[in-house]
Amino acid sequence: MRLGARPGRSREEGSGEDLDWVHRSCEPIPNHRWRVPMAVAGWLVVGLAVAGFLAIGPTPSWAQVEGALSNEDCLGCHDRDRLAVELPSGEVLDGTVDAGTYDGSAHGTVALSCSGCHRSITEYPHPEQRGADAREYSVIANEVCAGCHGSEQVGDNDVHGLARAAGSADAPVCSSCHGAHDVVADPDPAERSAMCLTCHQPRDEVTGRHVAVSETGGTGLACSDCHGSHTVPEVDLVVPTSCARCHESAVEAYDESVHGLALAAGDEAAASCANCHGPAHGALASNDPSSSAYPLRLPETCGTCHGNAQFAEEHGLPNVFEQYVDSIHGRAVLDKQLLIAANCSTCHGSHGIRAPDDPASRVFPSNVPSTCGSCHGEIESLYRASVHGAAVAGGDLGAAICTDCHTAHEITGVDTVEWKLEVVRECGTCHEESLTTYRDTFHGQVTSLGYTRVARCSDCHEYHTIQHIDDPRSAVSSVRLLTTCQKCHPTANENFAQFSPHADSDNPDDGAVLHYTALFMSSLIVGVLGFFGIHTTLWSIRAGIERGTSFARRSRLGKESAGGDDTSNDSTTSEEEAEGP
Repeated sequence: MRLGARPGRSREEGSGEDLDWVHRSCEPIPNHRWRVPMAVAGWLVVGLAVAGFLAIGPTPSWAQVEGALSNEDCLGCHDRDRLAVELPSGEVLDGTVDAGTYDGSAHGTVALSCSGCHRSITEYPHPEQRGADAREYSVIANEVCAGCHGSEQVGDNDVHGLARAAGSADAPVCSSCHGAHDVVADPDPAERSAMCLTCHQPRDEVTGRHVAVSETGGTGLACSDCHGSHTVPEVDLVVPTSCARCHESAVEAYDESVHGLALAAGDEAAASCANCHGPAHGALASNDPSSSAYPLRLPETCGTCHGNAQFAEEHGLPNVFEQYVDSIHGRAVLDKQLLIAANCSTCHGSHGIRAPDDPASRVFPSNVPSTCGSCHGEIESLYRASVHGAAVAGGDLGAAICTDCHTAHEITGVDTVEWKLEVVRECGTCHEESLTTYRDTFHGQVTSLGYTRVARCSDCHEYHTIQHIDDPRSAVSSVRLLTTCQKCHPTANENFAQFSPHADSDNPDDGAVLHYTALFMSSLIVGVLGFFGIHTTLWSIRAGIERGTSFARRSRLGKESAGGDDTSNDSTTSEEEAEGP
């Protein structure tokens, strides 16, 4: 096994060498192959970015340590095949260095001499080396790298460095990834991932578009593109920080979103990249039907949190998933599989979801018409020109918007009886007096009984194009009122159209005849009902008295009848006694 071979090459090439190494023997290794763990692959060299080496310059001051052996001196022995390096533990490493390989490496191209890393070796025989075994040998060699590349670049404080400091025998050293004498500053993505996979075996979900090497040989991202190289963080800190390296705008929007702010505030349950897009190694493009962010699958993805009763209760949120499932949008997406139907992100956005009371939110009152208009464009135009749309545009956030009439997550078809009746009540939430006067009419009384075959608010005032009554465009303006009435009453004439559907009978100013007629009818009803109520009450009392009197008379007569019989018997007996025998 050759000392310092870099992962990604032949697995038969080896690893590990110490700064102050010494030959226990310069005899050739017996004719068989030694296998040494990957972790001890390198001896002195760290890999850094190519720019780091170029910054050093072609003739660095440390290229040759004063008094040290020259490269020619070193390669005089180490360019021989199967040069054995025996460690105190009995492990044997291959000390052979191929001159051509080294010259083509990142260190060789900047004229780094052997003594640039092996600073203590100035003579032969070499000084006693400090590594007791192959692992200690490679760790000591790793420490030298920080002399040029710095502690942060060597990765002393990342998960690998901390594991190494804790004594983990599996924690990688610099040469584990960059090699030793064949060091490469920036391996290609496939080779970098191959290095990682020597320790981190792939899981079943490694099928996403981020995977570096697919089964078909295609290349994508390397592990280090997301996890970093010399500053590898804990796994739970990778997202969304690492995602920003490629998806900068998406992560910026996420950071300002309701989810991002909650996560920053310490809410670990807040949705992050992987919650919506799936596990990092299995993440797929949102246009992939298998992706959890695919439009037809997105409602169920959002429903993992917003359809969870416990989650909703803990966070003070409504269980909107169940509402959406039964809506016209939810059935179109989940049952009919219509890609054009509105899903969660259609209304709320994707990465930049804001709270409903945030003016930047897509569901903030003033923004709702535009949000709905992304699908219902023509209706938005009609609404914008209506009295409601003009009020919203003028800053009146209390004016009716789409969700006031149609609701948000529970949107139903407008041809259902339930919606037709509910929308009448909805109009009354703003127009309370008009609803009261409407309920006094024949139309209103019929709808209050649950029937919809009579005129409702929208039949007279229209719906998306509602205008003020003084506006000629209004369906109830003086110039259009008769036509509006004739939609249901074809024979209606001008006199018919004089009927006032919202006249207030309690207000004389709305019409004296109506007011006094209503007052008379109310008085008549009260008088009639009052008279007959009193009559019925007195009649009941009289009937009660009569029943009581009748009962008393019958009782007295019964007693008298019983007494008369006894007297008759007594007198008869007396007479019989008087007559004697």
